[in-house]
Amino acid sequence: MTQLLAALGYKVVPCLGFGKVEKAGLASWFSVFEMQIDWMSIKPPEFSLEEYCEAKFAIGQVLRDLAVKHDLIGYAWYVGTPGGQYYLKDLHPFRMADPISMSQLSWVMQLCFALHIVGLAAISFAKKATTGTVPDDIQALGFRAILPSAGKSDHEALRRQLVARYMLGAPEAFDQRDLVAVLRGNPITNAMLDLCPAKYERY
Repeated sequence: MTQLLAALGYKVVPCLGFGKVEKAGLASWFSVFEMQIDWMSIKPPEFSLEEYCEAKFAIGQVLRDLAVKHDLIGYAWYVGTPGGQYYLKDLHPFRMADPISMSQLSWVMQLCFALHIVGLAAISFAKKATTGTVPDDIQALGFRAILPSAGKSDHEALRRQLVARYMLGAPEAFDQRDLVAVLRGNPITNAMLDLCPAKYERY
């Protein structure tokens, strides 16, 4: 993923190589990255709260563009220097989407989950933040790349109606029409349905 995103023009933390260690029939994969000594994760106190919030919105734009333009769905974060360049890291959750094995619904579900993880990280940060006034809707910043008006209540509704019902385990009963109603009923996922490239089969 590092090589692929670098070839697409994204700034990434360079990957020097990867491999696996095997013991007792078990395998553990690893990768080695070239980190600069002055790079830090983009979060306070090394970065201002404003910079952190801007990075949350920016990562939402990156995830949106990768999904729409390059059929890559996943989540990541940044390292960098204060006031300097940001570099993408932790790209392992990405997967290649394709219209043969995925539909419009599965495309939306996966992109929504990726941005949901970004939102959960923002919530976790907000609980630990000790400087500045944390925006009440900080968890929605990544979703604003999809829907500029996205707010905390929109994400909370997704957590209850979509993530809890369909992503944390198999639902007791599944009806595709119910899922579509949930996706169309939330302004964020409704916008994602319309954003999904036309090559993915519609429902």
